[in-house]
Amino acid sequence: GSCPGGGRGPSCAPVAQDSVLLQVSRTSTPAERQCAFAVPPVTPYYWEPACAVGDLGCWADGVHVECRFCSYHGVPCPAHATVPAKETCAFDEQPASPYYMEARCPEVDGGLGCRADGKHDHCRFCGGDGIYKLIGCKVEECTFANEPMLPYFYDETCQEGQLGCRADGIHTKCRFCG
Repeated sequence: GSCPGGGRGPSCAPVAQDSVLLQVSRTSTPAERQCAFAVPPVTPYYWEPACAVGDLGCWADGVHVECRFCSYHGVPCPAHATVPAKETCAFDEQPASPYYMEARCPEVDGGLGCRADGKHDHCRFCGGDGIYKLIGCKVEECTFANEPMLPYFYDETCQEGQLGCRADGIHTKCRFCG
C-alpha cells in the first residue's frame, strides 16, 4: 500500500529508491598546493594542477596527484620547480687530484682526504700518486646521505634524464630499480 495523500511515514509501505551518487569537488587552499614528501627527494619536482593518476611523474610525493617529478624521462622542469640541494664537491678551482663523495667521511681512515673542497665533509680526494693513492676512487657506486628504501644499482647504460638514473642525485649512472 501507499500512504494517504502521497505522504511517507512509519505506517506507509516501503518506497523503492534509486541509488544516489554524490560527487564532491574540493578546491585546495594555497597552503595545500605543495608537495608533502616523507623523505626529501633528490629529483626536482613541482605542483602541476593538470596532473592525473598514471601521468609520468605525477603523484611524486605519494600524497598529492598534482605533485610531479621533473628533469627526468622527458618531463621538463618549469622555472618554479623545486630543485633539491645536492651535496657535491664545490671547488673554487678544479684540483689536479681525483675526488668523489664519501658518505662515511670524516669518520673513515681518520678523515684522510675528506673535506677536499674545504667546504663539504663528504668531498674526498682519492687515487693519484700522493698521499691519497691508497684511497680508491669510488666512481662506480651510488652515494646516498640516507639509504633509500628503493633498490638501486650502478648502471653503465644510464644517461642524464633517463628514468631512474642519477638516483643518488650525484652519479648519473646510479639507478633505481625494482
